[in-house]
Amino acid sequence: MRLFDHLEKSLRERLVGLAEEIHVTTGELIIRRGEHNSDVYRILNGALEVVDSRATPEVVLDVLGPGAVVGEMAFLEDRPRSADVRVGKDAELLCWRGAVLHQALEDDPDLASRFFRAAAAQMSVRLRAANTLATSVGGAGGGLGASDDAKKRGEALASRLKSQLVDLETSLRTHPDGPAREALGSVITRFVEQGARAFGGLTFEEAQAAGETLSRELHPYLVRAKTVELAGARAEGGGWAQLHGHVYNNEARGIDPMGVALDAALLALPTSQAIRARKDAIATCAGDCLPSGRPRVLVAPTLTGVVVARLGQMLAAGGGDITCADSDSTSLAVLDSGVTTRPSKVMLHARHADLSHMVMGRGVDLEGPFDLALVDGLLDYLPDRVAASLAAAIEGQLSPGGWAILSQLGPSPDSFVFDHLLGWRTVRRTPGLLMELFRTAGFEDLKVVWSDEVGVLIAGRKQEGLRLVSAASADAPQSLVE
Repeated sequence: MRLFDHLEKSLRERLVGLAEEIHVTTGELIIRRGEHNSDVYRILNGALEVVDSRATPEVVLDVLGPGAVVGEMAFLEDRPRSADVRVGKDAELLCWRGAVLHQALEDDPDLASRFFRAAAAQMSVRLRAANTLATSVGGAGGGLGASDDAKKRGEALASRLKSQLVDLETSLRTHPDGPAREALGSVITRFVEQGARAFGGLTFEEAQAAGETLSRELHPYLVRAKTVELAGARAEGGGWAQLHGHVYNNEARGIDPMGVALDAALLALPTSQAIRARKDAIATCAGDCLPSGRPRVLVAPTLTGVVVARLGQMLAAGGGDITCADSDSTSLAVLDSGVTTRPSKVMLHARHADLSHMVMGRGVDLEGPFDLALVDGLLDYLPDRVAASLAAAIEGQLSPGGWAILSQLGPSPDSFVFDHLLGWRTVRRTPGLLMELFRTAGFEDLKVVWSDEVGVLIAGRKQEGLRLVSAASADAPQSLVE
């Protein structure tokens, strides 16, 4: 239920009379996070995206269509904007300028009373939805002091780990490759088990509070590890290729023996293992999908170039075209310098493209269609509705009968380490949830073709309608091509 649904027709008409109709174009930013602005917008047609631009790549938090209202919370609370809102598709909006709306409500007490009553009803709907979500994920203690209790959990968890690290550090200095390094790996394993239990019953806000405390307390130790250094660089706007390359190469590095040992423990976590395994798996699945002749393949994003290099080897004999699309120019540069073996029959095309535009189906020209599309990692950062949009956008890049393969991280006990200690926040989905997501989006004949404990691949072939296949069950075929 939306704000206008709480208002009777005559009141809606009075409010519309106070608004101005504006046209906004794709990509235009109408609300900026942190700005003091109380304008309110209602979508007549088109789409708006609520975006967290602090993340890299940016995360689309929600996609809003006709009838949705944005900006009302800043108007009601007189506080800075909490997120960016941009135009996802050319739109017509009703715009209430904050000053005009405030003056109208002051001049008309009856209008103000009904408007604020409707706003209160809408906020109640949101609160009930939030409470239902918190209950469904086991977040019970959300009362006063809950954040303080969560911080204490983080402090206790950090204190236990720090005392063990202090005990091991002297041994590591004298014998970097001795038994203390293996012992530290066991310490981190127990830390993950304890942390999973500690974070498992927390609401989102409580987990944030516990995570901030945990990160602050452990930072002097963790910052010595190369994975943490690269994750920090990624959070500041770059380093995607370097971070993924470091995880894939699985060679522990750090500024001192403690840093190297911690890095080895981080690289041994289930999520790190899944990132490595799925890069190899996506290349293997690609080999099953490549048609005869000279296929055209799309890879987006490119990340380490591992998949591209494997594709080049597969296409060496018969030839083919590989288009690499990425919004990170550094990743494309790494690809250009890293893929040293280039068979003469294989053409490599680098395309600097805004992948967020492709996700939202904005018609990014990648010079398709393609016989095969490989998308590694994007689903890890997209909410459900946007993930479905990504699948549709990729399908639009395919030729009839072409295949798409996409990767996804699943739930894991170590996810709190990546979310809070590394700042590597991801959206996790089980194969079952992923199947339901695409089933709800209208896909049929869903299957699972590859998975491990944490990673999963989904794949599908474009036919007369939109059809996707996924990856992860014991009765799944060994080959995608039947």
